[in-house]
Amino acid sequence: MKEYIKTYQVKGYETNRYGQTTIESICNYLQEMAMLHADVLEFGIGFIIKESMTWVLTRVELHINDYPIIGEYITIKTYPSATDRYYAYRDFIIYNAKEEIIAQSTTTWMMINLKNMAPTLISEKFKHFSKDKEPFIDINNIEKLKSPDKEQIINKIDFHVRRSDLDINQHVNNTKFVSWINEVFPENVYTDKMINKFIIEFRKECNYKDTVSSSVSFEKNIDAEIYNHVIYKNDESKHVCIAKSYVIEKPMRVSAYVMEKE
Repeated sequence: MKEYIKTYQVKGYETNRYGQTTIESICNYLQEMAMLHADVLEFGIGFIIKESMTWVLTRVELHINDYPIIGEYITIKTYPSATDRYYAYRDFIIYNAKEEIIAQSTTTWMMINLKNMAPTLISEKFKHFSKDKEPFIDINNIEKLKSPDKEQIINKIDFHVRRSDLDINQHVNNTKFVSWINEVFPENVYTDKMINKFIIEFRKECNYKDTVSSSVSFEKNIDAEIYNHVIYKNDESKHVCIAKSYVIEKPMRVSAYVMEKE
């Protein structure tokens, strides 16, 4: 089985003030789907940890056409889509109840040797899983991200890492970075605009009690507003993650439950 498919119903705690699924929640879905499918294919954490290896998520590129709202059902399909020396790529397609594609993503993973924490070449035994598949994005022409120039920063917020931010490895879960990035958007992005493309790259780990700083800058092109994000920890010079958001004007789909309350 090369593909893995699962249906979810959107819960209230996975949504924003309008009852729409957040990017953080979507990334949580993708993370869970990747774990479940890797276990089925017998190269999940439980399998490779015996070889003193682990998978590390290094990049997510997510394109969104529509955000599902509270109570709606979505179906997610995932599959390994390519390998490239040190990287393995996994794709996701999200469908609504009408079987329309509402989001697609290509994620990038690296295998790390736990004994020396060094990247490891992707084994030949994993490559056959992605045979006859193609990543959603062009992995030979991956969009480069940049840190915001200090003079262009429009907002900056500091956070302290809490116990609830940690995963089973006692490091900050990747989706928490997405949450901290969302906190620095201007308010009008939430009220009448839509993030239809989101890219994030993870560079370093964060730990309990670290102080992290999330900053954002703004630029505009013909098709979208562009926000460049960066997160540093403990005033270090190297960032722990970097991201880019494309924001467009689009009518909001608001949950009927929210409309009743307003």
